[in-house]
Amino acid sequence: MEYARAAIKKGALPGCEGTPAAPAPYIRASELVLDLLGHSLLPAANAFAQHSHTLHEHLRTRPWADCRAAWVNSMLAWETLSAVPVDALLERRSARTVDFWPTRPAQIQVLLDAGTTRFDSPQALQTIGASAKGLPALEWLLFRNDGSAPQPALAVALAEQVLLEARTLEQAYTALHQTTWDEADAWSAYGNWFGQAVGSLEQLRLKKLKANTRGKDSAIWVRGVSGQTRAAWQAQARALQAFFTGPLDSAPGSACHAALPLPGTLHSLLLGRRYPREAERLQVLTRAMVQALHQARPENTASLQRAQQSLAGLHRYVSDLGSELFDFSLGFTDADGD
Repeated sequence: MEYARAAIKKGALPGCEGTPAAPAPYIRASELVLDLLGHSLLPAANAFAQHSHTLHEHLRTRPWADCRAAWVNSMLAWETLSAVPVDALLERRSARTVDFWPTRPAQIQVLLDAGTTRFDSPQALQTIGASAKGLPALEWLLFRNDGSAPQPALAVALAEQVLLEARTLEQAYTALHQTTWDEADAWSAYGNWFGQAVGSLEQLRLKKLKANTRGKDSAIWVRGVSGQTRAAWQAQARALQAFFTGPLDSAPGSACHAALPLPGTLHSLLLGRRYPREAERLQVLTRAMVQALHQARPENTASLQRAQQSLAGLHRYVSDLGSELFDFSLGFTDADGD
């Protein structure tokens, strides 16, 4: 876990502090997995739990309109965590609790018409269908309604469900980070997580970047009710970037700093296994993907096509890397467990 700092200590090029003068050392699979958890997955789980707590508290104590920003923060934290769905998030089918889309406004209205007894206990909530739960249902309540009774009571109940799931996921990722991994199990786990990251590129391209008429009763774009479609795309893109190369856009401005491998990334693995050209190409394609997603707009077909092409190019490249260099057997399980 100390190889990045050690590379600097061994000697950086003059005027290029942060660029290792010697090749990155070999990375053990256990090191790779723990670094990925520590630098990316666990912080994402922590953030989702924190923002979900804030949303729940705001809905209990703040005016209706003041809760919308808290919902946006919780949604973006979820997009970050679920961009590479692994382990407990898949095993628990967390997306069915947190993010079943599209929501069904008619089913939400049935709950509201039935009154608070329909959702005033955990037992009652268990009988509510997934399409009237989670962040999409809260989005509909907050951005298309005025907060008159019993809307706040339903919102609090739904936010509590999201919070409980977020805390469970946080505990699961914490336990993973505290696990003592042997090399075989760690390599198997990383191979599975790699497959999820590669598959998520296709999910973003084929599902999220296309309008879906299933949402005609609410919005045909994911997060369209709140106007946060682009922000959701960008959050996913940055989370995928964190898996493949690390958040290079937030690194210091020195051009040579990007050569320093961020622990736990695919880029660090490539450098540690002596594939510098492949690592450099990965950086180029990942950066291009993030930029294309930043420029994509639902109303601009050309920008969507450019983003889709960028995702497809990165998908092809990392798929080839996984199969040719590391013999990963690529497979993907959707975040709702299907």
